[in-house]
Amino acid sequence: MAYTTYDTPAEFFNISPTATGYSITSAAITLGCSDHATAGNRFITNLTAAQAALTTGSTAQVIYGLVDSLYKRFKSIATADRPVSFRLRRAGRTDEATDEIIYTYTITMRVSTATATANVATNT
Repeated sequence: MAYTTYDTPAEFFNISPTATGYSITSAAITLGCSDHATAGNRFITNLTAAQAALTTGSTAQVIYGLVDSLYKRFKSIATADRPVSFRLRRAGRTDEATDEIIYTYTITMRVSTATATANVATNT
């Protein structure tokens, strides 16, 4: 199957353009946290509104929540349907001294040198 879906932010991030509630918002995209009022708009599932609060939240948790949610969403899309303009990879190892998992995320983007925009070529 060729890549034909997940081409808009609403499709990829699995959000409603009219969603309200706790969220990280830009002019065009709202990405809901795990305690978002609408269950279907909870894109960043490992981030709460308190952790994302502008003055008392955790920048590290916001970044981790966003990147890990992007990775999980990308992996949930069938390989044949994934956009070819970018790839997401995650590697992990355990730090036995601290009993923590250390993740490394690699995001690869194909960007047009002429227009400085992401290549939107389709998988074939």
